Amino acid sequence: MRPRIKNKKAMNERLYIAITSIILVLVVGITFLVKVGSTKDNVDYALDYYTKDLALIVEAMQAVPGDVRLDYPLEQGFYVSITAHAVKVAHTPTGQSKEHPLHLLPGMSVKDSDGDELLELQKAGGTITIKMPDARPQPQGCPKATGLEGKQLSYELKVITGQGSLSTTDLHTLKDELELSFKMRNIPEHTTSLTNHVPISVTVTTEQARTPKGEIIIRRPYAADDLENDYESIFCAFTEHLQQDLAAMPFIITEDVTTYTSTKHHFTISAAISPNDRAAFTADADTYAEAFVKAITEAGGSTP
Repeated sequence: MRPRIKNKKAMNERLYIAITSIILVLVVGITFLVKVGSTKDNVDYALDYYTKDLALIVEAMQAVPGDVRLDYPLEQGFYVSITAHAVKVAHTPTGQSKEHPLHLLPGMSVKDSDGDELLELQKAGGTITIKMPDARPQPQGCPKATGLEGKQLSYELKVITGQGSLSTTDLHTLKDELELSFKMRNIPEHTTSLTNHVPISVTVTTEQARTPKGEIIIRRPYAADDLENDYESIFCAFTEHLQQDLAAMPFIITEDVTTYTSTKHHFTISAAISPNDRAAFTADADTYAEAFVKAITEAGGSTP
């Protein structure tokens, strides 16, 4: 019996040390995240922290018996890749990167994987991976857009050639699909004579990719009260429709609130994707358009 008691004690001590190590790393991580968030210009500092912190967490996870899963958030613009030898973190906007070596225990392995924004660190059996969910968690059952409820809608569409990978033809493809979706719901194009309609203004453009996965950015102005509620409701419904209509989310769906204010419903749909993803984007242009217009009408606006 004595050897069993000794082994059990050793295993309990190992478990205690491993769990304590992870908790300590996470507590320290919160402190560092606050500092990273308050010194966004200090990219070098953030890269140094992320590489070392993630390496420590991966090494601590090895010692925990059984399967483990941890969520790990990143500041926007940072991208993580992990191999059996190192954790590498890149800052896409500046092109800077750093890496930190990994030390694996006997019998452990790391699957080459990557991700950004919200990482899931998993240990299943003897393998550790970083996973970025294709479908990000979104609110279920979006609220009504109180500013649009019961209002007659009209639409305004335009294309602005940006600095991204999409051609003018690609942008017009999305614009045409948006127009078709509006017309299918009997929503008219806005004119000055439609004084009793609420115009929904949508600009289609492209910009350079900020992450390797690529983004569809819904950019809109800062607002307040009912208008802010409308924006939040429409973005929520848009993401939910895409999750339902696409087998997998090929791009990250991002909301970007600009510093200028507005009293009108104005959206910019910007494709921030790599040249290699052009075909995938245009192939699903009708799905993006339909999800967006559906979100607007279901958010509270009425059709004739």
